[in-house]
Amino acid sequence: MGVGAGLGSCLRRCARLNNHIMKPFFISGTILLGIVSSTVAAELDTARVDQITGLKGKMNEKEHVYKVTFPRDDVKVVVDGWTMPPFMGLGTWAACTSRKDGAMVMGDTVLFEDEVNAAMSAALDHGLNVTALHNHFFFDHPKVYFMHIEGEGPVDKLATGIRKVYDAAKQIRAANSQPKDSFGAARLPEKSSITAAPLNEIFGAQGESKDGLVKFTFGRPATMHGTKIGKDMGVNTWAAFAGGDDDAVVDGDFAVTEDELQPVLKALLKEKINIVAIHQHMTHEEPRIMFFHYWSRGTAKDLAQAVKGGFVVGGLLSVSSPSQD
Repeated sequence: MGVGAGLGSCLRRCARLNNHIMKPFFISGTILLGIVSSTVAAELDTARVDQITGLKGKMNEKEHVYKVTFPRDDVKVVVDGWTMPPFMGLGTWAACTSRKDGAMVMGDTVLFEDEVNAAMSAALDHGLNVTALHNHFFFDHPKVYFMHIEGEGPVDKLATGIRKVYDAAKQIRAANSQPKDSFGAARLPEKSSITAAPLNEIFGAQGESKDGLVKFTFGRPATMHGTKIGKDMGVNTWAAFAGGDDDAVVDGDFAVTEDELQPVLKALLKEKINIVAIHQHMTHEEPRIMFFHYWSRGTAKDLAQAVKGGFVVGGLLSVSSPSQD
């Protein structure tokens, strides 16, 4: 028998084997995959997720993800003069999937300005990480923010964290059905008169003063596309003070690594520093730097100590350098 004939005979035998043997194996394989899928889904106690969150979720069998959702239809949102239905992007959700050591959750929470810090504190206090806070729209009334969360661990712990976040927002709305449009404090005088010396001592640096305002800027080293970048290229943490020594506001930006983000957020929130945005400013930087913006009001010294506390908790004192202009 020639090589060509032998090969043809072999292929024909393989075809017959495929008809009589491979199909059953294929069917069995399908059944086996179905069993595996069911096992993965069974590892996630979806009934428990429903019970704790108070919501009815839906399973995506293909992705093995269980997702709870609800629309923010309790407050009318107008975008550029148009009343926006929740279907167009005002839906809060949290999705869970099983892991060997429990489960993982990711989610996006629709919040109004006066709900953000209470909801963020609830997330951080109950084992969830907050990974982003930003807007999705322009010219929206009231302003809508989106807070992204994630976490890993036992299902009960994750579901409880989710519930606490949602309850925090509900409590704010129960007290006042319409979102506030200010922090509620009296208006600051137009002319500021911050004394720089006490703040210089707190930060261990010479702040920049202008028209009664004081600002501190601290850089940290990083690289992007193989080029060194630092303070003046935008990798910096800063704090600016306005008002008076006994009644001041502080606003600024923290530049932190991913590992530093959660502990620094926790430290500032506990000192009543409001977090107003969390996002990235760059791509392909090393190490990856997250930025979060903040605002608060109090005495200038107390505010400076609170911000300095964020430095200490995040270990930023060892990597940050004061502005030397």
